[in-house]
This record gives sequence, structure tokens and C-alpha cells, in this order.
Amino acid sequence: MWAWVTFTTTKAQGRRRRQTAAQVWRWGGDQGRPCSGFKKYDGLDRLISAQVVSVDNDGIETGFGFMENVFAYDGDMGGPDALRNFTVDRAWFTNNICGVYSSGVIGFVAKRNTIKLGGRNVPLTGLIESPSWYGRHRGIYSFSGYGFIVDDNTLLQQGSNLTEGIVIGHSRDHNDMVFRNHATNLERAYIGEGQCIDPNSRAVKGLHFQCNENTDNGTNFWSRFAGTGDAADQSIRTNQGTPQRVADNTFDQEAGRIDFTNDGCSNNMISYWWADPLTPNKPVYTTCVSEDNDLNGVLLVRPTGNCLNRAVHTPAGVSVTQMAANVEAQRIAYGTTRYLYDQLMDGGDPEAVVEEITSSWPEDAWELRADLLSWSPYLSVDALQSVMDLGTFPTAMKVEVCVANPEATQSDGFMDWLKFGCLYPLDEEYTQMIIASWENRTYRSHLEGVMAYHHDEMTQAAHLRMEMLYADTVHDPLDSLRLVWQQLPTAGARYAEALSYLQVGAWSTAYNILDSIDDQQEMTEDELSERDRMLGVIDILSNAAALGHTPDQLDLAERNALDLLTKDAYDRAATWGQNLLCFYYDQCTAPTTGGESMPKSLSRPSRALPAVNKPMLVVMPNPASAWATFDFDLKSMPNNACIVVHDAEGRLLDNIKLGQTKG
Repeated sequence: MWAWVTFTTTKAQGRRRRQTAAQVWRWGGDQGRPCSGFKKYDGLDRLISAQVVSVDNDGIETGFGFMENVFAYDGDMGGPDALRNFTVDRAWFTNNICGVYSSGVIGFVAKRNTIKLGGRNVPLTGLIESPSWYGRHRGIYSFSGYGFIVDDNTLLQQGSNLTEGIVIGHSRDHNDMVFRNHATNLERAYIGEGQCIDPNSRAVKGLHFQCNENTDNGTNFWSRFAGTGDAADQSIRTNQGTPQRVADNTFDQEAGRIDFTNDGCSNNMISYWWADPLTPNKPVYTTCVSEDNDLNGVLLVRPTGNCLNRAVHTPAGVSVTQMAANVEAQRIAYGTTRYLYDQLMDGGDPEAVVEEITSSWPEDAWELRADLLSWSPYLSVDALQSVMDLGTFPTAMKVEVCVANPEATQSDGFMDWLKFGCLYPLDEEYTQMIIASWENRTYRSHLEGVMAYHHDEMTQAAHLRMEMLYADTVHDPLDSLRLVWQQLPTAGARYAEALSYLQVGAWSTAYNILDSIDDQQEMTEDELSERDRMLGVIDILSNAAALGHTPDQLDLAERNALDLLTKDAYDRAATWGQNLLCFYYDQCTAPTTGGESMPKSLSRPSRALPAVNKPMLVVMPNPASAWATFDFDLKSMPNNACIVVHDAEGRLLDNIKLGQTKG
């Protein structure tokens, strides 16, 4: 994989070294070794093509008067360094239309940078930024990348041009986090756009914002439609924060500004979890965002060190070995909760991680579970206590049996005994699940929160481990990176794992990994199309390799086949194929981004609005065949309110009286 680093003016220890033009180094297979010297540009009026970058400036100031500073994309997928990421650490960017831009890069790092935006007075006419940026400069922009670390960056308005701070587009099903950045005086601070969720698990897997700060920004956070594609599947993770780990972002909370706006009202209502104090932690001026700071009537409490580390259970300074252990521990915790969730959802298609965990449970445990559930919900407290004291009975099954017997678990003293008197006490999160199960809707929401928490802890520990592996300049980290990706139960992890084999020319192994994704988890039609497109890309490149054609030596027929397969698509496979064509053959495709041209039904308000103050009802799934959940917020105590349910032919099915404000 090629790498490009661009510099203009530098500043270190009070001395400035001025260059007459930008220097662009092209790095080859050995990181840190220039293989073709440098090229000089007397001026750039648009973003240029580039790839994997490593910048660690330790406070050096770069980027004066330049159109962009770091532009990276994965365009040599299948070449010798396909998984090589880039790091931009402690750099200064001034007067750029974009500080850091990446396309299709897995695992990049942009941290501790200072980016000053809006001071470059040039027309934005390049393919990437025109017209979809609508004249706005961007601080950090990632398109179709994931597994990244975007932490501790400072973004400041410098000039009069419109600005967007951090824009993450189409990160898809990976549990990515934008962590502990600070934006000041920008038009828009933090944006997730396009499909940044797992469409089959929207509340659990996807892009989320944690511990970021806002100071005088027009819009603090925006879940944005990307301008094209299916709006129903475009959202950030619908749980921003969780009851177990509140989001802890700060908000301007000022009339005329927007704290949090969401384009996905009808399909992707966002739940924002926060903890006291109200100022500055509660989003006040919102659109299509519900905010909660309690669970089952108990105020949420932030965990110790909530904003100290990406992963609460993986503090700074732990070893790679401990990180690996933390990934596995959180993976098991996620799988246990996922098992309970699958049982609630009427036997939905289980993920591979659930099957792996449950296959280790002994046969006699399964037989006992079947007997206990057949006697439920009529088990006595004594019978439940006997079951809970069994050391060989899996925790997930214990919780499942308790959930099936709500009258017994609500008996006086049982929950305290379960936490403190039982031979094998249940952790707090499992007792909270049992309490939540007393109301089915709350139980489902609680399970989704716990799953999101453990999946995120697992993913962030994996990200930190991979960052350490990438920093190893002595050993080739490829095998170790592959093992980390194998621990993560997402489609994105399978793509990264497959790339690790493409990188060494193991075409059939990569093909088989992707071909079996639908055996491991449920996939939508769009996800199946993406997978099939990727298999087609592998076929083209593997057939070319058999003829001795490297990615930069494709003949016209091979290039045309790749173009036909990937044009007019914006998924991972299309992005990697398009980047290859752009880098080597100047056949470039602009990313899908923006949102200013969104359908009117999705348009955001032109100014901040107070939180919607009228009754709200959300029905999921809708339409429904066997069951449905109703989430309502009446905003005030009802007087003779009810939910009336009719079937498709207008027949009355139910009349549910409402005796509370929310439920």
C-alpha cells in the first residue's frame, strides 16, 4: 500500500522553516522509507489523491496556506500492505479546507491534533468537496472507514467560511466511537452521516459520540442523511451512551443553537443517556432525540473514569495481553446478554458468538432449563433459590428462568438475596435485567443497553490493542491484527479479516470468509449485495493476479469490469474498488456526503427548536404480525387516555388504557 504525507510550513521551538511548495513523500512497502523521492506542488486548489499516512509531529505546526494536509485512502486493497493504517498525532492544521480526510481506511488514528478551520478563502471545486460540502470546510472527514480512533482533537473556527468539525460517513455496522474532542465556534461540530449502524441491531452497534465538548457551536451533534440512498437505514447508533455508561458529551444549551438533531425521526429515534448535573450534560434543544437520565426510576450514575479512557474496563497503561483478555471477557458478556435478547425476540437468528457460547453449556443444563421453563411462571421462591445456588448452571439460563417467573422474583427480599445471599451472586447488571423484565418494553430496552455497553467495551479494547500493534515498528503485526479482528462479531470485522488475507494473496481464504458471513449473522438485502460485490472484486483481482497483473497493471477489460461492478454504489466493496481505480487510473468517484439536498420530509429546522412538547407514540415493528411494542410520552399526566389498536381491515384488537406519562 502506498502512503502519502504532505507538508507545507513547519514550526518547531519558535523557529519557522518556510518551504516554497508542498512536499509529498510517497512511501513504499517499508514504512518510513521513501521509495520515490518527493513531488513538489506550487499550489493546490482541491484535494488530491493520496493514501496511508503516518504523522507524529509532537506539537509541530503544519499546513499553512495549503488546501489539505493529510488525505488517505485504501486504494491498494489486495496489495502487500492492505491493512496498513495511518496515524496523525499532535499536529497543527491552519488554513486548510480539510485537515484529515480518509476514504475506505480501516483503523486510522487521528488524535491530539489542533485544527483551525474556515480561514482559507478559495472556491471548493474539487471532485470530493464540490458540490456536496456546500462551501463548508471540514476538520476530520472519514468516508466508509471504521475501526478508527478519533480522540482528543481541538477544532476551532478561524476564518469566515462555514465549517464542520468531525464528519464520519458510512462507518456501517462497526461500533465506532468519537471520543473526547473539543469544538469551538463552528457552524456544526460533530456529524455522523449515512449508514453508521448495523441495520439489524441499531440500538447496539454503530457510531456513537462519547465525552465530546461543545463551546458556542451552531449545531452540536447531527445524525444526518447523506444525500442519497435509503434514508431508513441511515443513522448513528440509536443508543447514544447506555444506562451503564452515560454519553457525557457537553451541550451549549442555548436558544438559537441545536444541541442534537436527528434526520431519522420515522425510523431511527435516538435515545440519549445522560447523568447529572443537568448543565452541561443534558441535550435541551433537540429534534427527534429522547433523553433519559434514569432507569426504572433510579437516576443514572456515571462509572468511575467514564471519560478517562475509551474503554472503562481497559485503562491506559495495561499490557497487550491484558487488552486481549478484556476483549474476550466483554465478548462473553455480550454473548450472554445477546442470548437472553434472542429468547425475548421469539428465537431470532442468533449471532455466531451466541452459538459459540451456548455450545459449551452441558447437556444436563439444557435439560434442566427445559424443565424449569415448562413449569414457569409457577416456580416458587424456594425452587428459584435452589436453581440460583447451582454452580454448574450457566448465568444466562439463571437470568432466563428468573425472567420467566416475575411473581417469584418480585417477592419480598428475593432480589437482595440474589445479590448478597446467593452462593453465586448475580452481578448488578443481571439483577437490573430481572427488574426490567417486570415490564416487557423496559426489559427489551435494558437488554439493548447492556448489549451496546459490552459490545462497545469489547470493540474499544480491540481498537486500543490494534493501535499498540500498529505502533510496533520491529515486528510485522499482520497475524496479531488478524487475531484481534477475529474476536469481534461484526460484518466489518469479517471484511477486515478478509483484507488481511488479500494482503498476502490468499484469495480463496478471503473469499470464503466473506461468503460465510450470512451463516454467522442476519443480513439485509443491501448487506448481501455489498458482500456479493466484494466477492466480485476479489474474483477480478485474483484472476488478474493469476495473469501476473498487479493492481497497478490491470488491463482495460479488468478495469472496465471493476468499474461496472462498483459504480453507483457506496458500500465498502464499492469504495475500495473505486479508490483503486482512482489511485492508479484517475477514474475517480466522489463520496456520498452532505445532506443539504435531503428530502423535505427529512429536512432539519433552520434554527434550534425546544424539545418537542406534544404527545409522542412510536410503534415497533410496524406493520406487525404477531406482536408490537408501544413507546409513548404524553408530556403530562393523562386524563382518560388510551391506545386503540386496529388490524389492517379496521377491526378493533385492543384498547389499552394509559395511567402514566411515559411507558
